[in-house]
Amino acid sequence: MLGGVIYIFDNVDDTFFAQRMYVGNVKLHKFLKEVNTYPNKGIFRYYLIRRPNGIYSELVAMGLSRLITKKTMLPAIEDCKVSYDKIDNDIIKIKDEDKLIEFVKDYENNCFKN
Repeated sequence: MLGGVIYIFDNVDDTFFAQRMYVGNVKLHKFLKEVNTYPNKGIFRYYLIRRPNGIYSELVAMGLSRLITKKTMLPAIEDCKVSYDKIDNDIIKIKDEDKLIEFVKDYENNCFKN
C-alpha cells in the first residue's frame, strides 16, 4: 500500500512482475525497464498490452505531448483496424494513463469481445 492505494503486481511469463492497470480479455500492465543503449540510456516506463491469445506488445512512454506516441502505438495495434484508425486519425490521443486505460477498453471492445 502506498498513500492509501493498494497496487497489484502480476507475474508476466515467469520473467518479471508488472503493475496491473486493467484486466479483461485484453490486459494492461505497467513496468520499469533499464535500457543501456545509446542514446536511450536509463530506466524507462513501459506499458504491456496482452491479447487473449497471449501475444503482447511493449510500449515505451516517451512522448512529449502524449504518453505513448502514435509512432509507437500504431504497430502494436495493427490487428484491430477500428482502434488503429482511431489512433492514426487522432480521434483518441494517449495523453495520460487514464486515456491509455480507456483506449485498451475500447480496443478490447472493438476486436476482442467474447
